[in-house]
Amino acid sequence: MTWDLGKCGKTGTMGETEPSQKRKLYREMCSEREGPRTRTKGEGKGGEAGLTLIELAIVLAILGILMTIVMISVRGSGTSARGTTKSTDIMEVQKAVNGYQALHPQEIWPTLGKQVGSVSVEAGKAPTLPFSADNPLTFVAIDWDATFTTPPLGTKKLVPSFLAKRPKHASETTSDADADGVPDQSSPTPVWVIEAGGIVRVLLSNAAY
Repeated sequence: MTWDLGKCGKTGTMGETEPSQKRKLYREMCSEREGPRTRTKGEGKGGEAGLTLIELAIVLAILGILMTIVMISVRGSGTSARGTTKSTDIMEVQKAVNGYQALHPQEIWPTLGKQVGSVSVEAGKAPTLPFSADNPLTFVAIDWDATFTTPPLGTKKLVPSFLAKRPKHASETTSDADADGVPDQSSPTPVWVIEAGGIVRVLLSNAAY
């Protein structure tokens, strides 16, 4: 009699044998089984591939480098955007200041007065000396509430007659010596100023704007 041991992958012959003896012989011939298989390097439980500590460290290092690159890129784009906004605001304020001075009956600038020691710059005047970070009298604050009245035009205000609204940092001051060359003075320095010739300047760096 030929019989198949099935999963054991073996065949054999047997004559007339009691069922109990058949089962015993079956167990004996199927008793050869493979021992526990040793996992290869980098292989996890169940035969699945895994990462070694060195490979995991390399992956984490690469991810760290990529994150650093992304952060630098985002930070740089933010500074660039603030610089663009700053330049646009300066152009708009400059146009408004020029328009105010051109239409004013006495051609007065929209500026506040300033005095340092015994020297001063009168309100409505622009400094006569070129801008210098070491000389605070070379720039004066913009008077956002500057107003004049003339019969043909009526009452005009810097804001909103010539400028729709105040720009960013219009009411702020700074004493940061590193902010775009602003001198570190005991009294706060306005962010928006006018220098010689009526030139508008913002005393903040692009990153701080």
